[in-house]
Amino acid sequence: MNEKQAQKRIEELRKQTDYYAQKYYDDDAPEISDFEYDMLMVELRNLEKSYPQFLSKDSLTQKVGGHVKEGFEKVTHEVPLQSLQDIFSFEEVEEFCHKMEEKAKENGINKVKYVVETKIDGLSSALEYKDGKFVRGATRGNGLVGEDVTQNLKTVKTIPMEINDKIDITVRGEVFISKTDFEKMNQEREENEEELFANARNAAAGSLRQLDSKITATRPLDIYIFNVQKIDGKEFNSHFEELEYLEKLGFNVNPVRIPCETIEEVKEAIRKIGEMREDLTFGIDGAVIKIDDLKFREILGTTVKTPRWAIAYKYPPEQKQTILKDIVCQVGRTGVITPMAILEPVKVAGSTISKTTLHNEDFIKEKGLKIGDTVVIQKAGDVIPEIVKVVEEKRTGEEKDFKMPRICPVCGAEAVREEGEAAVRCTGIECPAKLFRNLVHFVSREAMNIDGLGENIIQQLLDRELIHNISDIYELKFEDIASLKKNGKKFAQNLIDSINASKENDLYRLITALGIRHVGGKASKMLARKYRTMDNLANATFEELSEIKDIGEVMANSIREFFLQEQTADLLNKLKSAGVNMNCLEEESTDKRFEGKTFVLTGSLEKYTRKEAEDIIERLGGKTSGSVSKKTDYVLAGEDAGSKLTKAQSLGVTIISEDELRAEMGHELKAIMDDYYRNMIEETLSRKCNINWSTLFAAMDSVARSANKKDADKILEKVQKEKREEIHKLFKEQGNFEKLFKAELVSDVLPDFIGKYEGYSDEERISKLGTIKLFKEFMTSFKAYFDNRKNVFSKENISTSICHRVVNDNAFIFWDNLNAFKKIDKYAHDAVETIEGEISGKLGEWKISQIYSVDFLGMVIPQSGITFYNEVSGEINKYMNIYCQKEKQNSRQFKLKRLHKQILCIGETSFEIPEKYESDEEVYQSVNDFIGMIKNNDIISRLEHLAENVNKYDADKIYINSKSYENVSKCIGGTWNTIKDCLRLWYNENIRGSGKNKEKKVGKAVEEDKYKSIAMLNQLLENYSDGDGRIYNVQLYVEHITKIIGDYKPEELVYDANIRVIEQDEKAEEIKSVLDIYIAILHWIKAFIIEDAVEKDTDFYYEIEEIFDKVQSIIPLYNMVRNYTTQKPYKQEKIKLKFNTPTLAEGWHKSKEYSNNAIILQRDGKYYLGIFNAKNKPGKKIIEGCSQKKNKADYAKMVYYLLPKPHMNLPHVFIKSKEAVKNYGLSNYIVEGYDKDKHIKSSNGFDIKYCRDLIDYFKDCISKHPEWKNFNFSFTDTALYNDIGEFYNEIKRQGYKIEWTYISEEEINRLDENGQIYLFQIYNKDFAEGSKGTPNLHTLYLKNLFSEDNLKDPVFMLNGNTEVFFRKSSIKKPVVHKKGSVLVNRNYIDLNGTRITIPEKEYKEIYEYCNGIGNVNLSESAMKYYDMAKHYTATMDIVKDYRYTVDKFFIHMPMTINFNAESNNNINELALNFVAKNDNIHIIGVDRGERNLIYISVIDSKGNIIKQKSYNVVNDYDYKSKLKEREYDRGDARKNWKRINNIKELKEGYLSQVVHEIAQLVIQYNAIIAMEDLNYGFKRGRFKVERQVYQKFENMLINKLNYLVDKRKNADEAGGVLKGYQLTYIPERLKNIGRQCGIIFYVPAAYTSKIDPTTGFVNLFNFNAITSQEGRRKFINKFKHIRYNLNMNLFEFEFDYNDFITHNTQIAKTEWSVYTNGPRIKKERVNGKWNDGYEADITEVMKQKLSDNGIDYADGGDILTRIAEADYKLVSGIFEIFRLTVQLRNSKSESCGEDYDRIISPVLNESNRFYDSDEYSGENEILPVDADANGAYCIALKGLYEVKQIRENWVEGDKLSGDLLKISNADWFDFIQNKRYE
Repeated sequence: MNEKQAQKRIEELRKQTDYYAQKYYDDDAPEISDFEYDMLMVELRNLEKSYPQFLSKDSLTQKVGGHVKEGFEKVTHEVPLQSLQDIFSFEEVEEFCHKMEEKAKENGINKVKYVVETKIDGLSSALEYKDGKFVRGATRGNGLVGEDVTQNLKTVKTIPMEINDKIDITVRGEVFISKTDFEKMNQEREENEEELFANARNAAAGSLRQLDSKITATRPLDIYIFNVQKIDGKEFNSHFEELEYLEKLGFNVNPVRIPCETIEEVKEAIRKIGEMREDLTFGIDGAVIKIDDLKFREILGTTVKTPRWAIAYKYPPEQKQTILKDIVCQVGRTGVITPMAILEPVKVAGSTISKTTLHNEDFIKEKGLKIGDTVVIQKAGDVIPEIVKVVEEKRTGEEKDFKMPRICPVCGAEAVREEGEAAVRCTGIECPAKLFRNLVHFVSREAMNIDGLGENIIQQLLDRELIHNISDIYELKFEDIASLKKNGKKFAQNLIDSINASKENDLYRLITALGIRHVGGKASKMLARKYRTMDNLANATFEELSEIKDIGEVMANSIREFFLQEQTADLLNKLKSAGVNMNCLEEESTDKRFEGKTFVLTGSLEKYTRKEAEDIIERLGGKTSGSVSKKTDYVLAGEDAGSKLTKAQSLGVTIISEDELRAEMGHELKAIMDDYYRNMIEETLSRKCNINWSTLFAAMDSVARSANKKDADKILEKVQKEKREEIHKLFKEQGNFEKLFKAELVSDVLPDFIGKYEGYSDEERISKLGTIKLFKEFMTSFKAYFDNRKNVFSKENISTSICHRVVNDNAFIFWDNLNAFKKIDKYAHDAVETIEGEISGKLGEWKISQIYSVDFLGMVIPQSGITFYNEVSGEINKYMNIYCQKEKQNSRQFKLKRLHKQILCIGETSFEIPEKYESDEEVYQSVNDFIGMIKNNDIISRLEHLAENVNKYDADKIYINSKSYENVSKCIGGTWNTIKDCLRLWYNENIRGSGKNKEKKVGKAVEEDKYKSIAMLNQLLENYSDGDGRIYNVQLYVEHITKIIGDYKPEELVYDANIRVIEQDEKAEEIKSVLDIYIAILHWIKAFIIEDAVEKDTDFYYEIEEIFDKVQSIIPLYNMVRNYTTQKPYKQEKIKLKFNTPTLAEGWHKSKEYSNNAIILQRDGKYYLGIFNAKNKPGKKIIEGCSQKKNKADYAKMVYYLLPKPHMNLPHVFIKSKEAVKNYGLSNYIVEGYDKDKHIKSSNGFDIKYCRDLIDYFKDCISKHPEWKNFNFSFTDTALYNDIGEFYNEIKRQGYKIEWTYISEEEINRLDENGQIYLFQIYNKDFAEGSKGTPNLHTLYLKNLFSEDNLKDPVFMLNGNTEVFFRKSSIKKPVVHKKGSVLVNRNYIDLNGTRITIPEKEYKEIYEYCNGIGNVNLSESAMKYYDMAKHYTATMDIVKDYRYTVDKFFIHMPMTINFNAESNNNINELALNFVAKNDNIHIIGVDRGERNLIYISVIDSKGNIIKQKSYNVVNDYDYKSKLKEREYDRGDARKNWKRINNIKELKEGYLSQVVHEIAQLVIQYNAIIAMEDLNYGFKRGRFKVERQVYQKFENMLINKLNYLVDKRKNADEAGGVLKGYQLTYIPERLKNIGRQCGIIFYVPAAYTSKIDPTTGFVNLFNFNAITSQEGRRKFINKFKHIRYNLNMNLFEFEFDYNDFITHNTQIAKTEWSVYTNGPRIKKERVNGKWNDGYEADITEVMKQKLSDNGIDYADGGDILTRIAEADYKLVSGIFEIFRLTVQLRNSKSESCGEDYDRIISPVLNESNRFYDSDEYSGENEILPVDADANGAYCIALKGLYEVKQIRENWVEGDKLSGDLLKISNADWFDFIQNKRYE
């Protein structure tokens, strides 16, 4: 045999031995004899010895067989229960003895003594006694970990519960069943047609490993003790001495033990045991040779698997010849006819054999058996007799062939053998041989579960002829049953109750009970769920059945044959008549996430029994199998998973853990919790409550009728708040309310709820209890869910709250309906009585007048009340429609509206959306359900009707809410701000006051404006808009719905199973285009929705509100469908692993590491997370480690100490605890002072003396505390503390400590091999071999976290709650760029050094061209990029998204950065101090641009520009071009969800780059940052970075500057990782940040981009307010002069801002002369939209207009009067010229392809020049180069203003007022116009 052959054979043998070991040790069902197994092991051991390079720790030669069975607790053996090395010849015996004698000589031992004992064939177990009493028993398991079988061992009569000495001892023995008892057991099982035990050993093992000790108690187990594992206080010299002592203690000790002193004596002892083997009462499988001397044993030691001082000799099986006298047949329960061999009696292995099974017809043929043959028999495993072969040479010719009968030997019915089966079966359903077993099966636990009807009772009923078939069970009388037992009345009643209860069983139990061949429990469930009734199943065709997955043709044929029999129909009819349920009771699960998936379960699950796990999988559409194959989809692996796991791994089957199942089942738990919440909401709100609703309706009436809406609104809001609080109180009064949003809901509340909730069937209860069991103690991932549900019960005014739904939503609808019903009662009073009569069935005890009264609101707060109310309202509406048609009245005024469903509840017509889509089919189903709802409710035509009849509605009673002003403004042809600008002007005229105060009031009024009627808005627009004569009409917005709808008709989308939405953008876009219409409809409707109680147009709002109620479910539908269609081809979801430890790594403290099951190890600069196996932990002593490192390869183990929250923990331990007086000498003085807050500086009773006394007391206590004293605190002198906070901070800084102990490499490896520890390297690419370059920050943080410098003075602190996540590979068929294929770069560098991205279309073309795919010619557009696109040949296979093709673990290890950081206020103070004292300071102004994504301007303290930069290009990557490419067609982008997502991802990547660069500028220029204050009022405009993205940028910048590190510096240098710059603090909420966050100062962005940076001139004219002819003439008349400047060839306008209506802004300089300098971009409105504009020479235009009107300007005289007196056309023309003159920003659209964006000033500056931004580009960048640069520069100047304020007002030691950082418009203009910065 060569090396390759040896390796192959070794692998084969390992697979075989693994399989047979599992069948033997774990399943207690051996498939080969012990001898055959031993021979395989010998071959494997010899090969491994010859080829040691193939030796593996997983080989059974290196470990003990056996695993812990699911359901048992694990026990770690303190002393391992090892196995023995097997030998099979006397040569091997001699070899062993010679080796022992050599070792004895080496160690100075003269004589070797042996003991030879019987090797009892049973299950090895350890018995533990404490103080002489039996406390625990365990199986051997794998030698290190066994099963806790204490309760089962207590049933073994020969195990003493108390021994004859009060000592602690652990002994080892063998549990067995005697030969006689075993034969009796198998005889009984044979009679009962139960499967026979293979041998006595496995019968014993199976009996001892029963989960129910009652079953074990019925089995005849015995035990012999053969070893002392551990004993306290006793020592022995020899093994013999040990055994004698054990006998004295009362143990049943191995009776056969022979002392030997020579090799010959040992061999003789082995022979002797072999001879007595047959006479022994117990089975043996060999003899054990042991060293008797215990000290010599210690010297010899052990290997990993076996002791070196003992060995096991195995006897070959005994064989005998006998005569096969006859073959007879027996009939079993299922009708199987089994041939039995009748033998000439012969004694084999101690027992007489006279018969044995021949299994089936094929077995007889295979062995060639004939009646009369001489045959060889042996006992398999020394127990079960079997025929081995025929002795053909002894045949005489008189032997007879045997033929299987074709007629049943019992009932005479036909016997058949089906194709593919070995068994022959009786077909008679009434066969008496089958009846007993059929009855036993029918009533069994798995079938009809009739408790009390056991085999004994069934036999009695048959003997007394009380039953003749199965259906007779249901005809049994009380008297008949009572007669079976003495005093049997109670028994009879219980049995009758059990029989009656079985009638209500689910259908699947009845199918199982019928005993249809091939149909087991799983198939029964599948059939019940599929067919729902017994009749449906009985009528199912063969074709239907065979097409069901996992049924197949064989089972289908069996089912059809069964139901075609007359006896079956007769039986089912009788059972129906008896009242037995024939229907499936289990509700069909809508969640089929596992549909079509096959699971195999293996190993021991922590939280589930195997059946519970199977039930869950089956309920979710999956199926379970017992074996792994290529068809298996998932293997659910628990602890000690065996060969199934190995096979699954080899086949590439997906393995999931219990953590992964938990992740999958999260939605199921949420569904259960939501069921509980719904039930609790219904019960709570249905109880009678004493809420007075009249005050709420009175407040609503007041709002509707009051002239002073503002005051009425405030009163209503107050009443609403009171009512919400009253409803909230109803929930708070529930006993379990405090547990509703915590883990206790699952552990304490749900079990009881599930047991009682009527909405669950019994099967569902079992399943749901299994679900909550899985999550018990594992609830941390539900925090967000609980937070969401808290909002449901909140009393705050939030739309997701129940209280809000009642008070703010439904109460308004109810109020509207009260008013509508008053009209019904007034104008159609007679109709009310008629309606009452017609719907009396629905009304019950109620009158209609009661339902539509104030007090009835209390009845409609639960969902049941809402449903009732809506049904009644619907009936009334139907009747009133008919009534109004007859009476020719408008039915709209009588319309009653539907109430909204209660939050979280399922409404009567709700459109339900699943939590997550699993398939395209589900998506199409949901979308089509929604479209169907739209169609059924005629939504589209009703919307069109609204638009067509817009002029018929009352515009004074239709409202637009303020949130929609911008959309309405754009829709009717204005700008975003058209309505708001008009509103501002209106408030400005109607609010008294002046200056800043008035400006503030106006701003507040606009902000608080909630809605206006359409009529009012039209009036505002007419009076205040600047529409170039255009008349705006808000009714156009109503009509706009027809444009949204277009020609769309609601039709279902066609689902095509062959096209995947994820892969086909066209299909996704088809869905999206439809959903977009409904989204647009919803947004359109929302403009009209207001919450206030106002008089509304009934006709309009009845339709709008009802449609709104239907359509608003589009939002979750849209989001869910988008999420599904845009999912990546891989899954990013990670599963949190808990390793069966709820508190895994929650803390690192030395005292917690063993309970939290996690440690951190370090070696050779690498770090490891070690997680203990919760069921097989390492010993504590090992984990404690050694204080000194012994070997270079040792691992350092972290020892962590923390004194957390000293301000809480010190008082808790040293003052408030019961032990404080006893342990620390707590005095009354300390207690009383503490209670009076004498130690708190801010308290009135502060006493510095007491404070310092308390500090001294704490110091003393710490020195006595067993743990805290180890910190060796270095305290400040007590006299120097000014308050207790300083002391606590000192404790905090020093109360963190890390030390190291050491664990040897060998120990860690051993723990790893034994599965006691899981070792994860904390890894990233920086830890890879050969990694070069600067490590990333996370690596630096990790390495410095444990550095000596950091531990001396911590900057980084390791926190608790480390988490381990697992991401399973999700790309099964990755895209691979094969070796040799051509790769093409997507980007290239242009001549300016900018990285440019090749457009997608051209890139694809070039790639295909280079790789010879498709068309060989390039298009003209692709050719332009071809030469610039770098391409190269792949030198190896390159896998796209490789990281998603492999399984990955992730470690999230939280740490605090800048551990001793200053508080928020201190950071701000330090920044102010820095600004005040640092003259060499710069300011970085940051602004969003219209042409630039983000722009910065760096200025010095004199206002000079040092650097200005656009961040369109970062790191040579042109982000702006890329965004432009991706947004090239917004309409198309809207059609493509994926493209929108890509744009979002691109922006996020861009921001991180910009943040990095700005952070570097801060260091480079010693700078602070000024940026736009989002809370002050965010600039509207066409900005490239929208608010949400800019806010994210702000967050990222704050986080970056919170601890800014320069990676290039040494760790301990300023700016290095241990001395980073803390320049900001992390705010809890950005909204509350104020005007400063460290070095970031927030300034208002007003008047920064459209301003002259050299003069401060800004356009303050409110041109929009000047719309009339007269208004424009008055405007012109207010100028001081208008003249032509001959020298400059420009017109000059001289004015004073005080004479004009402006935007209510104070300005430092009011008198200005402006000139018609430079060109202006004039834009015109075309078809309601502004065009791109053109460049106008305003000077020439003005000259032409004046000349055309005969006005001479050339002399330079004042021409104001002549212009003012001219006709309107000229006045309007000059007005427009002036508007353009003061238009500073002049931009052309980017779509023109021209980069034109200039600031052109009309004012001469001190250099007698006009500022024009175009003049400063290139090298002359001393002023802003364009409009966006100007915005950044002016924001920087505003930052400089704050710098000067700080410097001028700074007083050392005083706190600077925050108001000094406030910059008003007046302050700003004064600063820039008067150049206060120079």
